[in-house]
Amino acid sequence: MTYAEPLPTVRTHPFDPPPGLVPERGTSPVRRLAYPDGHIGWLVTGHRLTRTVLADSVFPNRLARR
Repeated sequence: MTYAEPLPTVRTHPFDPPPGLVPERGTSPVRRLAYPDGHIGWLVTGHRLTRTVLADSVFPNRLARR
C-alpha cells in the first residue's frame, strides 16, 4: 500500500486554501493524498500544470472510476 497523507480540509478563511496546503505549493505541485471519502488521489496545484493534467486522457477523473 502506498502512503498518502490526509487531505487538509480545515480552513481559516472561506476563500483561502487550508493552511496545510500552502507551504507545499511551491515545492510539491503534485501530491498523493487520502481524500475524506477514503479514496487515494492526487492533488495538483498551479494553473498551468492543472490545465495540462485535465487535458490529458491518461489522467482519469472521479467519474471515470465508477
